[in-house]
Amino acid sequence: MSSPNSTKLNLSKAELQILVTLNDPSVSFTKPKNKRSECWSNFSQIYHENNPLDYIICLQCKSVLKWTSENGTRVMSHHNCLNKFISTTPSRQRTISSYYQQSSASKECPLFQKCITEASVEYCGIDCRPFESIAGVGFMNLAKQLIIAGAHILIDSLAELIWNRWFFPIIINFIYWNRIKSIISDHNRFATIFINQLESILISV
Repeated sequence: MSSPNSTKLNLSKAELQILVTLNDPSVSFTKPKNKRSECWSNFSQIYHENNPLDYIICLQCKSVLKWTSENGTRVMSHHNCLNKFISTTPSRQRTISSYYQQSSASKECPLFQKCITEASVEYCGIDCRPFESIAGVGFMNLAKQLIIAGAHILIDSLAELIWNRWFFPIIINFIYWNRIKSIISDHNRFATIFINQLESILISV
């Protein structure tokens, strides 16, 4: 017969963090009955399938922390997640996460959103782009087209979908002249309508 604590050996901290992030129903949180420290106001012990684990969760940032009753509240007092989330940027500078809308009800969404957030940070940092660029119409359209392509075809490398950068000036010129022709066409059409209406008014007078 397995002991109630046998689950402790089966779940790693990383695996448990994923279950917490996905709001898995097998995971629950309960405060110890004999708690006396004020630190427990922001923490709870983690249970998996009603079995207590040697892990606690920070109720502020949802981080999983290794903990045993022998350690007391030391890991809690050293966590200080509130300090980690205080922004040191000017008030006019938005954080990367502020550009995302509210997560959907999908269990997979928080995990994918975390990966996308990290990739967005790398994109802005490595390419020296402002956070505003990921909220731009052009970036959103690029992301949309990549999602559509990924849903329909299998590729070995993203480079297979991205055109050689030497072709970009040609494509830009093509798009530019098409837009110009479209504007001229619209201008001529509106000009014709205006002239016809003006002639009708003059004739009626």
